Amino acid sequence: MVYFVDVIAHKLHVEIWPNIVEKVLQFSIKFHNSTPAGKLVRRIDRGADEIFWIQLVFLRHTMPRLFALFFLLPLIFFLNWKMSLVICVIMPTLGFLGFWGAKNSQSLQSSVDKKWSQATALEIDAILNISVIKSFVALKIKMHELLKVISTAHQKQLKVLKWWALMVCLAHFASIIAMISVFAFGSFLHAKGEISIGEIVMFSGFAMLAVKFVEMTFDDFQQFLRRRSWIEKFFEILDTSPEILDLPNAKNFPKKITGLVEFKNVSFSHDGEIGTLKNVSFIAKPGETIALVGHTGSGKSTTVNLISRFFDIQNGKILIDNFEISKMKQNSLREKIGMVFQENALFHTTILENLKIGNPNATISEIHTALKKASADFVFDFPKKLETIVGERGIKLSGGEKQRVAIARALLKDPPILVLDEATSALDSKTENKIQAALENLTKNRTVFIVAHRLSTVKNANKILVFENGEIVESGKFNTLMRKKGKFAELIAAQISGVLE
Repeated sequence: MVYFVDVIAHKLHVEIWPNIVEKVLQFSIKFHNSTPAGKLVRRIDRGADEIFWIQLVFLRHTMPRLFALFFLLPLIFFLNWKMSLVICVIMPTLGFLGFWGAKNSQSLQSSVDKKWSQATALEIDAILNISVIKSFVALKIKMHELLKVISTAHQKQLKVLKWWALMVCLAHFASIIAMISVFAFGSFLHAKGEISIGEIVMFSGFAMLAVKFVEMTFDDFQQFLRRRSWIEKFFEILDTSPEILDLPNAKNFPKKITGLVEFKNVSFSHDGEIGTLKNVSFIAKPGETIALVGHTGSGKSTTVNLISRFFDIQNGKILIDNFEISKMKQNSLREKIGMVFQENALFHTTILENLKIGNPNATISEIHTALKKASADFVFDFPKKLETIVGERGIKLSGGEKQRVAIARALLKDPPILVLDEATSALDSKTENKIQAALENLTKNRTVFIVAHRLSTVKNANKILVFENGEIVESGKFNTLMRKKGKFAELIAAQISGVLE
């Protein structure tokens, strides 16, 4: 029986954990940008563990005791209803003590758990930024922050422990009073000739058993209260709806698209107040390379992120092949777009597995071709070649190597629309020239968006969009914009000046 109970609890645990991880991964980029990863991971892991514990304890211990009480109470009423009344008064008293203690300690325990969650977030943040800590000799500073939070959590926990200790003492005291009451009332009935000494002993045993069951159930309940805040946080995540949702009647894109992208008076704000983009309109024809340039914060990266619907716009329309993307299924949309980000992260696995994210069915020949086109054939110089483990976020590779693997991953996907968000920023001039040569071949029958500052990445673009304060202030080819001597010419002049200095 214990085996089957444990199997049920473990099966529920296996079902719950991956389901919530899947849901979290469906949340918007905005959610993940605003929620610390350490805090989120702790809420998921701790919540899943606590739910598993509650299930296991309930199935193993609490439920059998409740069944025992269910059969015990009618039995003692049948034997002697007067003595049974004493036992029935004892049990609600113990229940009231448990409820009273829970009410007074619940908010305190919730405050403690928040501090422990904060400590975990600081711990993970420190580990992820270990290079910064070492280079700035900031170990003492970060440890001081962590110890301060842990100390606060400990002090708050002590207050909760006092409540729990009081509850245990009161429960034991109530048990003693209960046994004395049963014996005293039994003696009174014996004096009246209504009950024998043997029946008094029998009911004392029943009372002891009932009180023991209630005490143990109370302990289980107390453990549940200790874990309640984590379980509530876990279910808060489950109850959260993703911000970016497919419409009920959303459709899939056709298997093949030309890559026509059109922005119609698109306005977007991250917080709903400050406008990141304001009435942005442009058309990118199939096979064109569109460069987006401008100062930091001008709206370039936001624009290309909107193409993949990482955020939902407030006004306007974004169309791909005349299909409004908000009315299409998100997965169908993103299957058509390949992205290489400014800061490329790789999974803590082999180079081969990282590349197959782009195309799980890719052959080794296709992988080799993609690596060569991305000038990432350095991979074959590694002892384990494609089986090389890259480390967390690709830490074992240099910045340029990570970007070239990420470019190969995007090329392997072979999408009709390609987005390069500062994709060549960490490459040396020689490697960058190789990438540019590869990209020239890739622009055929493919729409390419390049977000960049460097002159070499925008010179040959079919169209350059100049952003300033969320608006397109200039657009055209390189030579046309240079002759205008406007904002684009100023950007180029500032760049050249910076290089010469």
